[in-house]
Amino acid sequence: CKASQGGAVRSPANTFSMTGGTITDSEAYQQGGGAFVETGTFTMSGTAVVENCIVAVSNPSNTPQGAGVFVNRGTLNMLSGAKIRNNTAVGNGQGAGVYASSGGTFNMAGGAEITGNIADKKTDFTTDQQTRSGIGGGAYTDGGSIILQDGALIRDDHASNNGGGVYIVNGTLDMYNATIENCTSGNGAGVFVAKNSFLTMYG
Repeated sequence: CKASQGGAVRSPANTFSMTGGTITDSEAYQQGGGAFVETGTFTMSGTAVVENCIVAVSNPSNTPQGAGVFVNRGTLNMLSGAKIRNNTAVGNGQGAGVYASSGGTFNMAGGAEITGNIADKKTDFTTDQQTRSGIGGGAYTDGGSIILQDGALIRDDHASNNGGGVYIVNGTLDMYNATIENCTSGNGAGVFVAKNSFLTMYG
């Protein structure tokens, strides 16, 4: 499946739930290779999986965001074993697993996993364009909030520039008994905390 926003699913101002099944091999040219959530709520639980999805652009003035799931002023809940894995944001890519924009909320709990996602950059872009690409392998927020708790796991994700596990700018990341491990990046392999951001860790 291919679309400009939400390669497989676009959910504007609705409630969308997955308790099983797989969104796979979908592509978006702008945001949300697997799913695009706008002002609504997307809840993944049980055996639900989003995998092998892509956001990619060839024009360096555009930014592909959220290869797995893009959340625009809405809410993404990943619960009880749900997985977002092996998704790729390329060509100025940001947020390969999950991207939460301003006002977006991403909650992850109950053994949910984000693994093997890659936020890459194109080496033929200018230096400035490359600096803004390859950010947030597992998750990215600009002006939103990310809450990881109760066994949530972000592992084996990669960003070419900043934030292999998580990248936050103008937002918040709260961790309660959660794990970020084995992620890689040029800067901030686990978490990159940019301007006007707050990281809080408990347990």
